[in-house]
Amino acid sequence: MTIDVKEKQFENHIESILLENGYLKRTSDKFERQRALDSELFIQFLKESQPDSWKLLEEIHGSDLQDTILEHLEKELDEKGMIHVIRKGVKISDIHLDCAYFKPVSKLNPESQKQYHKNIFSIIRQARYSKRNENSLDLLLCLNGLPIATGEIKNPFTGQTYEDAIRQYQQDRDPDEKIFQFKKRTLVHFAIDPYQIHMTTKLNKENTAFLPFNKGKDGGAGNPESSTYPTSYLWTEIWQKNSWLEILSNFIEIQTIDQSPAPTKEILIFPRYHQLDAVLKLVETTKIQGIGNNYLIEHSTGSGKSNTIAWLAYKLFSLHENDTPIFDGVLVISDRLGIVNQLGRTIMQFEQTPGTVQQIEDSTMLAENLETSRKILISTQQKFPFAYEKITNLKGRNFAIIIDEAHSSQTGEGASKKVKEVLTTNLEEAAKIESELEESEEDIIDKISAEMKKRGPQKNLNYYAFTATPKAKTLKLFGKVACFIPEIKYDPFHKYTMKQAIDENFILDVLKNYTTYERFFKIVKTCAEDKAVEGKKASRALMKYIDSHTLNIATKSQVIVEHFKTHTLPKIGGLAKAMVVTSSRYQAFLYKKAIDEYVKQKGYEGINTLVAFSGTITDEVGNKHTECSINNTKTDEELRDAFDTPKYNILVVAEKYQTGYDQPLLHTMYVDKKLYGIKAVQTLSRLNRTQAGKTDTFVIDFQNKVEDIVEAFKPYYQGTSLIDKTDPNYLNSLYTKILSYDILKLEDINSFAAIFYKSRDDEAQGKLYGIMGYPLVRFNETDEKLQEEFKQNLVNFIESYSFLTQVAQFDDTDLETLFSAGKFFVKLIPEVISSRLPSLKGDVSLQWYKLEKTHEGDISLGKETKPIITTEKFGKIKRPDIITKLSEIIKIFNERFAEGVPPLDANKIVLNEWIKKLENDEELREIAKHNEFQDFLRKFNEKFREIMIGSLNENKSLVSMIFANEQLKTELVVAAAEDYHKWVAENNIPPITPGSPSENMLHFREAIRNCKGYLHWIDLYLGVDGLRILMLGLDQEKTKEVKLLTSLYKNEYQINERFLDEFKRFQTELHAKGISCEMKVIMTKNAYEKVAHDRYLIGQNITYNVPSFTTVVKGRFSEIKRTKAQVPFSDYWNNSDTLDIVKEWDMIKQKHDQTQKLYPTNCTTCGKKIEVPFIPDGVRPVYCHDCNPKHK
Repeated sequence: MTIDVKEKQFENHIESILLENGYLKRTSDKFERQRALDSELFIQFLKESQPDSWKLLEEIHGSDLQDTILEHLEKELDEKGMIHVIRKGVKISDIHLDCAYFKPVSKLNPESQKQYHKNIFSIIRQARYSKRNENSLDLLLCLNGLPIATGEIKNPFTGQTYEDAIRQYQQDRDPDEKIFQFKKRTLVHFAIDPYQIHMTTKLNKENTAFLPFNKGKDGGAGNPESSTYPTSYLWTEIWQKNSWLEILSNFIEIQTIDQSPAPTKEILIFPRYHQLDAVLKLVETTKIQGIGNNYLIEHSTGSGKSNTIAWLAYKLFSLHENDTPIFDGVLVISDRLGIVNQLGRTIMQFEQTPGTVQQIEDSTMLAENLETSRKILISTQQKFPFAYEKITNLKGRNFAIIIDEAHSSQTGEGASKKVKEVLTTNLEEAAKIESELEESEEDIIDKISAEMKKRGPQKNLNYYAFTATPKAKTLKLFGKVACFIPEIKYDPFHKYTMKQAIDENFILDVLKNYTTYERFFKIVKTCAEDKAVEGKKASRALMKYIDSHTLNIATKSQVIVEHFKTHTLPKIGGLAKAMVVTSSRYQAFLYKKAIDEYVKQKGYEGINTLVAFSGTITDEVGNKHTECSINNTKTDEELRDAFDTPKYNILVVAEKYQTGYDQPLLHTMYVDKKLYGIKAVQTLSRLNRTQAGKTDTFVIDFQNKVEDIVEAFKPYYQGTSLIDKTDPNYLNSLYTKILSYDILKLEDINSFAAIFYKSRDDEAQGKLYGIMGYPLVRFNETDEKLQEEFKQNLVNFIESYSFLTQVAQFDDTDLETLFSAGKFFVKLIPEVISSRLPSLKGDVSLQWYKLEKTHEGDISLGKETKPIITTEKFGKIKRPDIITKLSEIIKIFNERFAEGVPPLDANKIVLNEWIKKLENDEELREIAKHNEFQDFLRKFNEKFREIMIGSLNENKSLVSMIFANEQLKTELVVAAAEDYHKWVAENNIPPITPGSPSENMLHFREAIRNCKGYLHWIDLYLGVDGLRILMLGLDQEKTKEVKLLTSLYKNEYQINERFLDEFKRFQTELHAKGISCEMKVIMTKNAYEKVAHDRYLIGQNITYNVPSFTTVVKGRFSEIKRTKAQVPFSDYWNNSDTLDIVKEWDMIKQKHDQTQKLYPTNCTTCGKKIEVPFIPDGVRPVYCHDCNPKHK
């Protein structure tokens, strides 16, 4: 006996679980189509739960009561909606009738508990709902006869998945049917298969948007493996009676969105799985563990964090123990006023009891509410120290503090100031140090730590900290300890990862289209004297000279503008915006100026820039500039508002808007700044917001290497953990080390402590300065090599002690007194080494400069993950800068940055720049496209001459040499024109569009024909039709090798005998013409996941990124794009998990048959016994291999 794999069996299983847990089975004929209600069950619920009210109403309405109630109910549902009716009930003849009962928050009223159990949940299979047809729903769930949810069930064994269920809702479920009318009847619709669940709260035909309702798997999308159906949590957990009533009571909500000047939009919010899971687990754990605990919630951008915070605030507010509220108030704090206002609007929309929520405007209002009211309060982090002081002084009152994203400063101050003090020739090292400073920069977590340090951990407070990118200190302060051996590991309490958010399309993958450039240049010394300089400072000064050089900025600005105009500007319906990330305020100023000048010079319309930086900069002639003076704005808010308008589309920034800035239209980022660690993640993540019409992002990086960016993203991609390898005796070791310098002595520390902790007289501060005068003298007399080491160790001790006292108890008074004395003393220590850079103005000149693309393509992470690791830090000797000659520094720079480009090639670089300018000339491209070469040559000669003359000032010797030699000039122009004409021809395949299937096929064949020498085609879903178009398009005169790479994994239905026979025929035909032809099939999931996801046509001369053949046939908007991506085809081809489809067919077929279930039947035409990969229904014809071609 075989197992029944039909869809019906899947439904039977779901139904049996629900019936076992108290659901009532109802039949479709009980469902009243006219009203879209199970009217009989609703009346039954009223009679059983409210007999007294029923009796009174019966006396008034007599035999008409049932119709009266149902008519009134229908009117209330149509006017006020299902949520209102379920929560508030209905009133008839001034008698209130409850339509559902929710779990009481306390046990003070036993009657409420009793009523709660009178709710009736029911399930209807194959529910017929329409008066117009006999369409049916697989599942319909009702509460007390009121329809609340529908489900369409699909089973992959019958060839269908949740995607088919989604299509069914979009194409076959009319939103105008009463049962589907938005918010009036069913509230949520589930598309279900054994592996995935998706849901929607509003049907809108083809525009219906479904969201995943999955647990997540391995940090990404999907659901984990299970001993039963991986999606069984839906009916074993979510659809259980208690869970449903919790969701209906506290989670489902109607939100309004202001779309001024358009009408306000309403959306019905149903929690996604991770939101529901996080809130309920936090609440349950809080009930068990009580007050005095910290929780870290790592939820990525795109997680719906504002709603999660709102639900959590209300659930904590209503939490009771022994019929008494656990918390006397809930305080929600964020670091930015804009987010506070957004949170306030979100939380207030969830408010069911007026007066529960209060957005705080000033400290006085905050104090009054904390002392006297029981409310949910919303405030900024700036008020936290004041709030903390009030809370800790309110004895007997408990508070929950919810912290929204802990961003670092957006003002451009802080770490950026400190990093200027770093002396290094290594830009990577500078970026790492900046990232560490970013880690240590004060944010909301530091304010909490500081208050906890002053007053100690408070047993009347619970913290719930939300962040997408937790820092090490955040994990230590709020994370849960996952293990102690061999080192301490801290994990978030709950995770919704960046990978899952990307997989589920809530954010975009910013690493998908990543292009890097490297610069090459040569510097010459122009001063007669060979100056003596400090090596490191001179190196930094040279790099600053290059970064701010006109040629560097102008070259990159040209790349930026041309890329923006060609690739970015048309995106998102012409609304796409870009950000230019610079390394300094002055560089930002120069970029703004250069971009504006290039746009004006080219006469481009619709490209307008703004610049963002803090403070004031001085230009080369002494004029002072601020962000406001350049942009003609008055405030930061005015700048944001301006960039929100369609007019402005490029924002140039310097240490501003790199964290916490949300602009969904931001599509492209141009990075000219070293990024490291969390700074790289936060900066690039400005692009990841989704927006209607936004399908991708683009990054052009002039400074960073691909491997460094990938390494930065690893800790945050699949969820963050912290492994603390710090020696438990670290503080004691630092204490001993500091005293060993004999600068800050024990007697100094004790004398300081005697006054600092005890004395309160007016002269106390003067005495402290007096005591610290002696160690200051000793510091100044110490060898310079040891001064910086002592200072670093003292700073490390102060920072570590301040933090560790928040997570562990220290009773050592020696450590406490050194902390206090050290904090005071470190501020008195002078700078050990000056950070001022030498001026090289007039001493050096940039001889030539080149920008070269080093990578283009996808650098997205796979399953890579990496924890954050902390260990102890000890100061190191900062060696004095070595005095050397300026010429030596220049020599080192030229060896590094002119590598592989000899000085004579400088002319070649200039020629390439001229050609690039002509490539951007639209008029010349059109002439090349539509004219023979000789006709085109005349126009090219004119344009090339204009370019040369225009660059006379910059390249006088080269231009003079060309014009002095007519033969050289002619040869140069003809060679350049030939390359240009060929380049245009090879980059001229029109896009795939609807409505022109024959043209689309021709375009695809054209791409195949353009591949010369050999053709390697990667398409993991290749089918018979693809083989046929390949045969038609292949240039058999100029191609000697064809290799096709496809997959069995996820492509089982295409890999069959018919496909094999078609390929053999194709192979034989090509062999007869002397063309080698092979195909290999990827056999395993592991090998499949290592191959490029995109489809590629790779020739000896050209590589195309192509859409699927199905996309071409159906005419879905897409492009056949030439790419310079170096696709590792040979690695894929030679993988041991790939098999030759002809030579190793038996092994492929064996694997195929194991993977795909086949069903016996007979050919409709000849009666031959065959097997097919679907269950024959006896209605549709099926054909054998021989008969099938006759019916095509």
